[in-house]
Amino acid sequence: MATKTTVFRVLSIASVEGIKYQPNMLVQNLPDDQAKALQERGMLSDKTADVNYCKTELNAAVLDHKKVLAGEQSLKPKAKAEDTFTEDDA
Repeated sequence: MATKTTVFRVLSIASVEGIKYQPNMLVQNLPDDQAKALQERGMLSDKTADVNYCKTELNAAVLDHKKVLAGEQSLKPKAKAEDTFTEDDA
């Protein structure tokens, strides 16, 4: 059952309250009933190994569903300085 602190790894495209999450995104604060249904369908995982893989190997940030829904957090990650192309790189 989802709780406020449960972090899920999205395993396949999942839509929750009109927000479309892509595979390998990490999300928390999902509605309990929807999180449970998506887990039962194999679309979400709260397994520690799955979540840690996204955090450590993919550098995925945890999205807060409530903040995304309210427009306070973007689904798109911010570019890191080392990932930004400049004219000096040319």
